[in-house]
Amino acid sequence: MRSSAFSVLIAVLVVAAVVFGGFLLYKKFSVSADEVTVSSCRKADINNDSKVNSLDLNILIKAISSGSSDTQKYDINSDKKVDSTDVDAQKDCWSRSSSNLNL
Repeated sequence: MRSSAFSVLIAVLVVAAVVFGGFLLYKKFSVSADEVTVSSCRKADINNDSKVNSLDLNILIKAISSGSSDTQKYDINSDKKVDSTDVDAQKDCWSRSSSNLNL
């Protein structure tokens, strides 16, 4: 009887440890994902007002139209070119910035 109760206790402790460990891993990765989102959208905020919106889009479109090669400022997707793919990358950040990511 004592052996059976001990086995159940060990099983419960093992399950609790696995669940708690999984929870810690989940929290670690979810925080890391948020950090990646913030840093990848930071370049999309061209005018540095902590929002990615139509003001940034207009600046980017003017840069593309004028043939700008300023990849430091306008290369949102980091492919070493300033082109329409940067507009797509910038638009991906629009909804993220509205959720207050502290860009």
